[in-house]
Order: sequence, then C-alpha cells, then structure tokens
Amino acid sequence: TIMKITQILRTLRTKAKRCTTPASSRRSPFDLLPEEVIIHILSQMGHPELMKSTLVCTTWNRIATDEVVWRQLYIEHFENHVNKSCTIPSALEMIKPNSHRASFVERYRQDGNWKKGKCTESMLYGHTGTVWCLQFDDERIISGSFDKTIKIWDSESRKCKATLRGHYYPIQCLHA
Repeated sequence: TIMKITQILRTLRTKAKRCTTPASSRRSPFDLLPEEVIIHILSQMGHPELMKSTLVCTTWNRIATDEVVWRQLYIEHFENHVNKSCTIPSALEMIKPNSHRASFVERYRQDGNWKKGKCTESMLYGHTGTVWCLQFDDERIISGSFDKTIKIWDSESRKCKATLRGHYYPIQCLHA
C-alpha cells in the first residue's frame, strides 16, 4: 500500500507542475481528492510521516491534526495489546478530550526513552507488603501497600519522608 500511495503522490505532483493557472488561484491537487481517500492515505502512515503530512497543504494539515486520526493512531500503536476483558481503564480512556495528539507524542517519546535505556529503574525500600497503588508528581511519590501503610517519598532523593499507619485493611487505592 505504501508503494501505491507513493505512486499517487508522484502523479499528483506531476499534475500540479503542469498547472498553468496563476499561483494565487491554484488549488492543491490533494484538494481534489475526497476526504475519505486522504484519511485512508494518512491512516497508512506512521506517526513521523503523519507529522510531515501536515506540511503538504491546508486540507492535509486539517485532517492530519484531527483528534479522530490521532486517537486511531494511539489505539493502533499502544492499545492493540490490551486485554479487552480487563476492567481497569486503559490509558486511552484516561486521555482528556482534544489531547490525543499530545498524548501520542508523549507516550511515543517515553517508549523511545525506555527502549534506548534513557530511563532507569529505582527501588523504594520500606514497605513490608506488596505495593498495590502509587501516585506521584514532581515533588513526591505516594505508595499504598498490603502492609496497611501509606508512605510518602521524596521524588529526588527517593527517601521516605513519612509513613501513615492506622488503616485496618490493605491500601488498594490512593487519591491525593
């Protein structure tokens, strides 16, 4: 299909060069294609090509930056492996409306960093039971455990700053 798309693009470029109308009144040859065809072409592209396609013309820019296109790309790239019977919401369901493109780019960058070894693991020692939940921001990490404690850690030093005791049951969720 990539070969067919390349052939279509070459044909359209050739037709555009033959155009003898003044530049101010010229329309892009892509403007002549039905939107469904453009969407199909863009859906065959990976994310780097999709980003470049925003530069082709205004029609492609409008379609290539559309949330529906990026949502579909996110699903195909990151969500196809998710167990559909799982009751935990997928990352896609947690994305705010109108931010699929930004979420895709950020997740793609994070995955690349993991694959290139730019990220490192660090262990937080202190719980005596399995950690069931975790929340974090730039300053702290909060963990809840089967040992019925909540620990607050410093994000930079990775040291425990406080331990909250007194729960009767294991900590299964957090909301900070």
